[in-house]
Amino acid sequence: MKTDFNTGCTEVDLQLTLCDEIKELLAQVHTTNANGDEVVGFSVYPQQLPQLAYPPEGFEPQEGGVSAADDEEQLVPYVQVVMESSETERAEDPWIVSFVIVVAVHDADDANQGHRMVSLMLERIANRFIVRPLLGRYWMAQPHMRKELQVSDYPPFYYGTLQIMFTQPKQAREDYSDDGGFIVGERAAGLWPFPE
Repeated sequence: MKTDFNTGCTEVDLQLTLCDEIKELLAQVHTTNANGDEVVGFSVYPQQLPQLAYPPEGFEPQEGGVSAADDEEQLVPYVQVVMESSETERAEDPWIVSFVIVVAVHDADDANQGHRMVSLMLERIANRFIVRPLLGRYWMAQPHMRKELQVSDYPPFYYGTLQIMFTQPKQAREDYSDDGGFIVGERAAGLWPFPE
């Protein structure tokens, strides 16, 4: 099967498809926003959190004015899908694309146990790719994953991360043959270095 690498099979497509999948996975989760209002589902952002107006409408800044942290807090609950790196070793190997998925929640309960919700959301995302590693038509989750919970200095906001990697198809290598044409893949291996 020939893959068109200009449409639907890029690392950016992978990131956006992963965002859509996570949004669907968490669509029925009940939690609270920064104002303590109940909300259903999570906002999911690729790579960067959006920049918001200062001060955001309806948001009460903490003592000392509005800061970038306040910006993040008003977005809670959210998931941020950060494409961290991609690497490949051999011509026949796919790209390995690494992501860090950040989950942020609000939990104003005096018990100070918001990490439980973060852990459950990270586990839900990880389990999806353990049980069904295929994402879309092109990408396969790798079995190595890592979850981390961050100790929050500012309850009621809690954060955690999931590191996950996917294989990303890459185009086949093309090399010149003796007659000036192209040869592809394994047949090219015996011609290196190129004839002068």
